[in-house]
Amino acid sequence: MSSDNSESDSSDGRLSYYMDGGAEAVTERIKQFFDNNTRWKWSSMLGIGATGIVYRVQYQRGNLSRDLAVKIVPQDVDLGGYKSYDEDDPIVPDEVEEIVNEKRWLQVLRGNSHIVTPLDVPHDPFDSANTPPGVLPHRMGNWVFMEYLPNGPLWLFISRYHKLYPDEPIPNRLLWRFFMCLARMCLEMAYYNATWPDGRKVNLETDDYEQLRNIPPGPLVHSDIGSNNIMIGTLAPNLQNPEHTLSPVLKLIDFALAQNLPDTDFLGSNAAQINVRDAGEVMLNLIRQQEHGGTEKTRVTIAGQTFETFAGGLVDRWKDYKKAGVDPGLVELICTCLAEEPHRRLSPVDLAIVIRLSWDKDYPNNPRETDAVIQERLRAAIFDADTEEE
Repeated sequence: MSSDNSESDSSDGRLSYYMDGGAEAVTERIKQFFDNNTRWKWSSMLGIGATGIVYRVQYQRGNLSRDLAVKIVPQDVDLGGYKSYDEDDPIVPDEVEEIVNEKRWLQVLRGNSHIVTPLDVPHDPFDSANTPPGVLPHRMGNWVFMEYLPNGPLWLFISRYHKLYPDEPIPNRLLWRFFMCLARMCLEMAYYNATWPDGRKVNLETDDYEQLRNIPPGPLVHSDIGSNNIMIGTLAPNLQNPEHTLSPVLKLIDFALAQNLPDTDFLGSNAAQINVRDAGEVMLNLIRQQEHGGTEKTRVTIAGQTFETFAGGLVDRWKDYKKAGVDPGLVELICTCLAEEPHRRLSPVDLAIVIRLSWDKDYPNNPRETDAVIQERLRAAIFDADTEEE
């Protein structure tokens, strides 16, 4: 990314986002557009990522209110007649262009249950017509309002679980459910605009997945699937019942780097294979209870097939995980998703079909797999935790 414009930041004594105190200055500027606005209430910063800052705000209408998230590009915020980059330079920071890309993809993917929903808000506080008196224009080109997902990112759950239950695996029944959410994300990206031969739009909620194998997946690749870009929603008993009656729905965010991959990447993977690989890495880190890492290459034999996989972090401790109660079938499926040769990975459709056969398996001899224990651990690590404290 071409984010580092710090060489010119202090030449004239002006504060920029790249300097100490820059993020706070940007936040204070953004906060001004919600203060003294009777329809809106400022809440807090939710996080700073590589492509922007996300804030929590509240829209109020009479006695009703709704929490929302809004993403902005801090480099694009006017800090007093200037921005944090040279506006005369024809090359702008990547993030300024990436939020345009993100807005476009979120609109295209709108309505998919495992992808964050963008919102068209009334009385947009960033609209110049709604700027409070005495507040300088922000001059941002783009921003995105989205649904607020109250339970934080998946990496925070991993961290909390590891602290609360050291040396104990996440229950298999919860891992399978999370895996199903990841498979659905891959499906929603692969078939968002797919149609059947008769012209009907593919409906991932009702259509037969066995028949869906006959339609090639589309070229959309997210490019940044990871536990930092997967948010934990709420329980959703009416969504794909009963998949989300016990565990919350997971939703994919941050489409700043998303793109249509016309053919394959330099390693020969098409878009669907890349998304599946990245989903496999998220599952690997859920089992290892770490945010990143653990993708060392190793050789493995599964169902009589020997191949190279980037699941070395699992394979090296396969016996330990099995002894601790981790389902070997789950480990094998992750190894397949992380196969070095793209053709060995399952398609999003086949991945979902395989998970469906196992996601509600019974583990009668493992007390950690009961509904009561899973619910207690979800409450401790997610629902009753302060997801904005870290």
